[in-house]
Amino acid sequence: MCEHAWQRELESLVRMEQRAQEILDVPPGATSEQLKRAFRESVKRDHPDRNPNDEEARERFKDTVAAYRLLSKGIGHPSLLDGRGPRAGRADAGSRTSKGPGYAAWWRESFF
Repeated sequence: MCEHAWQRELESLVRMEQRAQEILDVPPGATSEQLKRAFRESVKRDHPDRNPNDEEARERFKDTVAAYRLLSKGIGHPSLLDGRGPRAGRADAGSRTSKGPGYAAWWRESFF
């Protein structure tokens, strides 16, 4: 059992990373090229435009985007802990509207 909050947080981050690796089907410590390849293959297969009436494909797509963001950029999503994609409609739900630490970076990259 964990005695400190930082230990619980670390364990949840490790679980998120393991879940992300399972979703993308990549080994621990995968290179950026391996991540890109796995991401692209999965996104092509499960993209909502290719599967307009398939809710499972839509959820797999959301999971894939969340997993890739975690493994490539270090941006985690709590849904990776419970095995579901982001709860709101967008794959990056919350990151833009929450105005957290990543908001300024997103704004700068998107508009400048």
